[in-house]
Amino acid sequence: MLLATVGLIPFLAAAQSSPAYTIQGAVRTTTDAPVVGATIVLEGTQFGTTSDVTGTFTLDLKQKPSQGSALSVSCIGYKTKRIPLTESNAAISVVLEEDNNLLDEVVVIGYGSVQKKDLTGSLSSIDGGAILNRQTQTVSMALQGAMPGVTVTRTNSAPGQSATIRIRGITSMTEGASDPYVLIDGVPGNLSDLNLTDVANITVLKDAASASIYGSQAAAGVILVTTKRGGNSGTSVTYNYTLGLDFPTSMPDYMNAVDYMKAVNELNYNDFPGGGWYQTYTKDVVDNYWNLNREDPDKYPNTDWLSLLLKDYAVRQSHNVSFRSGSAKRSTSLNFGYDDVDGLFTKNLSWKRYTLRLNNDFELFKWMKASADISLRKTDKVNPHTSPSAQMRYIPAIYAATLSDGRLCGRERGQQ
Repeated sequence: MLLATVGLIPFLAAAQSSPAYTIQGAVRTTTDAPVVGATIVLEGTQFGTTSDVTGTFTLDLKQKPSQGSALSVSCIGYKTKRIPLTESNAAISVVLEEDNNLLDEVVVIGYGSVQKKDLTGSLSSIDGGAILNRQTQTVSMALQGAMPGVTVTRTNSAPGQSATIRIRGITSMTEGASDPYVLIDGVPGNLSDLNLTDVANITVLKDAASASIYGSQAAAGVILVTTKRGGNSGTSVTYNYTLGLDFPTSMPDYMNAVDYMKAVNELNYNDFPGGGWYQTYTKDVVDNYWNLNREDPDKYPNTDWLSLLLKDYAVRQSHNVSFRSGSAKRSTSLNFGYDDVDGLFTKNLSWKRYTLRLNNDFELFKWMKASADISLRKTDKVNPHTSPSAQMRYIPAIYAATLSDGRLCGRERGQQ
């Protein structure tokens, strides 16, 4: 009887876990070669599978797909294909076409440019459109999470604050030695000097081969920035305006004056129970504090330091005017940018940046070309002498900030 029971349990489990609907098929190339590792997903769900070494796949579903459902078949180097499902349960044959555009994409490297399919070094690339869509204040912040192997960290979110970029981790204990080497149109520069609308492409050289071109300066990697040129497609004028609002992600709830006095009394009682519960603040003051506050708010305040120092939101806006003109012999690109970012502090926190970039290209002879570029940047930055971020979290609500007549409350007046 024991043997029969043990043999019956796996059978029942298998019967209960059997799929309600199964889709089978094969994925092949245009030359009838199997596609290994193709991803097959039922659109709108998280149910999916991959093709095996023969290109075949089996997708088990808990229920029959609804009418109009389709499979999404994708693989690196191939164009994604959508396969509508029919009523019949016949095997599905999928033919994937190579994505030649992806392989033929031109990537800027240290000594020129090359197509992706011919690359042998380790690098990552992102175009200016993807950078601009991130709607960040600086180019360095726009690279966060955009490239594999490139670590971007921020110590704070102050207006105009740049991020720290690490390509090979921390390579030296010397300050600044772990920063990558930045080249803007072949000239050493800083990512903070760039306006997002100026960027046409960013390529990051991550392996040690870049040191053969740039020497020891490339010990921590190289960032190559290509800015937009005039081209030869005629004349165009573009204006872009961006408006954004910055909100605190989440803020904790802080104690009011009464809760603070109760907590202090409890703290002192735990340290010295013999002194009683009301060692610092008397019972009469704690129980009647709100009445005392209404009668004399200067002597019995309840200050919300968080609302006093922080705004609910901060406004940031960007204006960009671009002029491009070009022909077969010469081209010009002129871009002016203005960024105005306000901080969350009620006062003394703002960042304004003015940028101007002029790129000129000339064909002097068939065998000679010349470029003349000008880049200007001016920044107006206002920061408090000491950040109140820490103080506003720890100053108790029983200390007043201003008196009822509008005067600032000094230390001797604020203490009870």
